[in-house]
Amino acid sequence: MLNQEELITSAYHEAGHAVIAWYYGRRILGVFISRDKNKNSNCEIIRLFGKISDIEIHELEREMDISMAGIVATERLAGKKVAGMEWLGTDYPDAVNIAKDWALKTGKALNNECLIDHSIDVDGIKGCIFSGAFLDDFGGNVRNLMSRPRIWRCVKAVAYALPKNNELGGDEVSSIISKAWEDVGYGRQEELVETQSSDNEIRLWGEWR
Repeated sequence: MLNQEELITSAYHEAGHAVIAWYYGRRILGVFISRDKNKNSNCEIIRLFGKISDIEIHELEREMDISMAGIVATERLAGKKVAGMEWLGTDYPDAVNIAKDWALKTGKALNNECLIDHSIDVDGIKGCIFSGAFLDDFGGNVRNLMSRPRIWRCVKAVAYALPKNNELGGDEVSSIISKAWEDVGYGRQEELVETQSSDNEIRLWGEWR
């Protein structure tokens, strides 16, 4: 069984994924946290990477932010930067695969320190030693988002609700986030997504967010 501190950390991790996904207009299917150390918690989101053959650069960057939002939320909760850790789950491998596609599309090189060592096997998952260098290189935007009071307010709201329920449906999660967001005078999710689409026209392709 997870102790209380581990349970809270898990709740913030999954809440981080959910809030950044909501911020980018992704559909959240549900969030689950496990009290069993042998089972991984999960935030299920309809993702674009791997489903759209020619995904645009900005959408790749948003997919990257969503993948790394969990570890960035736990960073902020702990009040210290993550230098490196074992990554139990697929967030880091997913983020690296997105970064590889991003590098191909932009013509930019990836630092070898950012890549996965596929010779490593953690709990049956290949390449799960998380690189602090990767988060430093690609996590700037999601770290910035997570530092915004309105974003963090939403993360806290979801993380507070999760341990009470263990599982929240997609509509429940979206409702919690929307209420926390709008309670402090900000607009609806649809307005956020519209603004992001407008930003695509003025931002350079391949500019990291």
